[in-house]
Amino acid sequence: MGARAGALAWALAAALMRARGAQAVKSSLVRREASRPEARDRSFTLVSRLSDGELRIVMNDEQDRVAEEMQPWLKSAEPHMNVIKTRYLTFETDNGGFNNIRMAFEYFVDVARTSNRTLVLPPHEGLYLLDWGPRTARNRSDQGWIGTRTQTEYDDLWDLGDLRKKVPVLKAQDFYDDVLRPGGAPLVASPSLQINNQPDFSQWKYWLSKTADVALGNCGTVRHVAESSQAAVVHIPSRLWDSHGHMTSEREQRFLYCDHGNTDKEIHYQRHLYAIASGPIARMGLRNYTALHLRRNDFQYQQAPDTPSRIMEKIAETLKPKETVYVASDELDPEWWSQLRSALKAGGHELMTFDDFKPELLDRGLKEKFSGLVEMIICTAARSFWGSRQSTFTAGIQSLRKTLRESSGPWSVSEEEFGVTNKFAFLQFR
Repeated sequence: MGARAGALAWALAAALMRARGAQAVKSSLVRREASRPEARDRSFTLVSRLSDGELRIVMNDEQDRVAEEMQPWLKSAEPHMNVIKTRYLTFETDNGGFNNIRMAFEYFVDVARTSNRTLVLPPHEGLYLLDWGPRTARNRSDQGWIGTRTQTEYDDLWDLGDLRKKVPVLKAQDFYDDVLRPGGAPLVASPSLQINNQPDFSQWKYWLSKTADVALGNCGTVRHVAESSQAAVVHIPSRLWDSHGHMTSEREQRFLYCDHGNTDKEIHYQRHLYAIASGPIARMGLRNYTALHLRRNDFQYQQAPDTPSRIMEKIAETLKPKETVYVASDELDPEWWSQLRSALKAGGHELMTFDDFKPELLDRGLKEKFSGLVEMIICTAARSFWGSRQSTFTAGIQSLRKTLRESSGPWSVSEEEFGVTNKFAFLQFR
């Protein structure tokens, strides 16, 4: 915490630039630089504004068609809900990785809806395993710690324009400018000046904990506070702090498995993530390959089978002749990958992984920290999907596939579980 004064000075120097960026509403992807419009492989660039700059994605017509088919909700013409100016819900990001953040976010969205409050998003923060943290848990001598210092906002990840059709949503900076600052909040609490990682102290968190009605407890208790409180602002903290940045309690609030209504079907990833994922999907063929998530680098839970032969025993009868098999896995051993590739090849199937597409994805505009989200979308577009039970990565893919099941068009899904001893779940598009 001793370096916070110096960091704040740096942040104040950049305040005007960041505030302007925070005020800008991120537009939908915009087409630019169209070329050869008469050609079938016409290429163009989609531009999306992020909290840390601009994302430019090179696309062609086939990729554009795939991205559109993967997002049937974009055809909805529902209007945005109006901000409820007398009732607000603020919250702090879950302290886990992205899929833990997603699960908690689904709960916060539902609480905002049932309590008739405007949902206020957290400021930009460094998110675990996206902006900071180890790249692997297995290699203890070199965990590949993320060395860059980046921050992420919720609308870098989720399509807030679409979410606003279901609940009223405000960005933190807009809430600060319109509500907190006129109510006496200090400059140091401005979202544009926060430079913390998600688990850490910030002046934004501290100010809300001292001025809002703080909701503490389990899922039901916190929801009841938000629904029954007469306070203009209800705040759901992860931890509580004193003014010096010291935790006042070791207790950490988490909301991963709370009832969240149908929000998992209503919260959609940003369009630029689908645009990036459309490249591998188009190459393998939409609904034309099988995808597997094989957890191999998480000692907290049982892993996928050790030998490729055991994996093939489980999936062989479900594969179509010469069908491509896409595998998402954190396995590091090249020999394991070689054996799996050989086993699939012997059955007439080609193995594809994220690394096979990564050079092309980087050329098209992929930011490294979005790789995991893009891979989830790639798995979602498969004809059939095998995943690891008790995995939030698998759960995220299941949620995406269920969303497509609820849509009209060629998407429908049946669910069945296989191989309890191997901790596999199986989902297949018909």
